[in-house]
Amino acid sequence: VHENWIDYQRLYEDKSGFFPLLAHLNSKSATGKIHMLLFNKLRKLTKDSTTLHQPSPGRDARLSFTTAEVEKKNMAEIADDMFFRCFRNMTTNYQRFFLDNDTIQDEYDFASRFVTAFYYFPSLATKISQLKGIPYTNIVPNKVYKHGSRSKEIGPIASDTLDAIKATIDAVVKKL
Repeated sequence: VHENWIDYQRLYEDKSGFFPLLAHLNSKSATGKIHMLLFNKLRKLTKDSTTLHQPSPGRDARLSFTTAEVEKKNMAEIADDMFFRCFRNMTTNYQRFFLDNDTIQDEYDFASRFVTAFYYFPSLATKISQLKGIPYTNIVPNKVYKHGSRSKEIGPIASDTLDAIKATIDAVVKKL
């Protein structure tokens, strides 16, 4: 999910939205469960860990980096809205699509269990990953890559950049 409301609202559109479509598919046969709500392409301000809600009551989503306050506020509002639409709206009963849905009591439990985020990875790392088909975690620090059959070189990427990307991916995987 992107942290803007227009993209988020599309999840609930009649028939073509993610949740109505999932409900339709589930009426025909069993479907999988939602494991997480992953926000992507956020700006990373620092590598310091932070909570989603401000103030936080303790149990809350812990992000592996600090993003802009406005992005974090949008994420918190979207996560809270999803909790209320999916776990409190008894007409849609969308909570049945979430893994461990019986352990969720409020929006903070929801955020703690489901919400995580990726920041916008540096374009050089993204370009190498896309052009060479190399997962981020397998890019070699300080190596120069060739751009296909052309002699143009891509890279190198500093090891601290790759370490930050790997730490972010690890934090998301740990949530699974």
